[in-house]
Amino acid sequence: MVPQFLPHYQELLERESLGNINILIVRDDAIRDIGSANQETSKGQKEVGAAVLNLCLHPEFEPVAGGHARVKDASIFNHSNGISWADEVHSSTVRVFAWLGNCLRPISELPKESLDIVKEAVDQQDPPALSEYYDPAAVLDKLDDIFEKSEEFGSPLSDGHRWGRWILRAGNLSLEAEHGGGHYVDLEKIKDSASLLREVLKLQNKCWMTPRDFKYLFSALDEVFDLQNEFFPEGESRTIDSRTYLLNRIIPPPAVTGEE
Repeated sequence: MVPQFLPHYQELLERESLGNINILIVRDDAIRDIGSANQETSKGQKEVGAAVLNLCLHPEFEPVAGGHARVKDASIFNHSNGISWADEVHSSTVRVFAWLGNCLRPISELPKESLDIVKEAVDQQDPPALSEYYDPAAVLDKLDDIFEKSEEFGSPLSDGHRWGRWILRAGNLSLEAEHGGGHYVDLEKIKDSASLLREVLKLQNKCWMTPRDFKYLFSALDEVFDLQNEFFPEGESRTIDSRTYLLNRIIPPPAVTGEE
């Protein structure tokens, strides 16, 4: 193995051990000639490998209306979108994708018009496995409950659990932004709805924070705290002892022992 790729390989192993998966699209016309007389195999392998590592491990962001968005395409030789990044999911997550317009996207991101196309496509299959969720409006209403709920609340969370690019750190009871240059959410400071809002708003103007990051952040906070039941029982706001709550909720990291 080439030495300069060892750090990337180690990071891949660490991410895989946590059950995080990147879903990519590799277009045939971008790799078809690799190994032919026109393109040396070694050069093609480097192109594809570098594109995969950049899209998965070192994504770039570009300014868009209202913030920044992740760059999802990488070039392979002369093909500007030879490889495209579709999504990043955890192995405990259920996610449904649709192939539309030469693009793979989670159905939670699709507009009603695209959901109508999905409905028609599923109707043509035998048997129609999703018949009870055919109505596009119903799909939109039930997405969180049907397609993205990873587990029932209450099961313990372990150190390193991931929601997108947010990582649970049991050692200091925080949610670390993997791509945020050391920024994190101090879970111990979240004791009620006001402190929850304060901790989240501190990150809103960070250049790396995308709408997807906010979505995963709120999913993480909801799974950690069960926000509705803990902070708003019976519709009234209340304060909790967050440290005691978190210590009972999160499995601590294993103790580090010295070498024998």
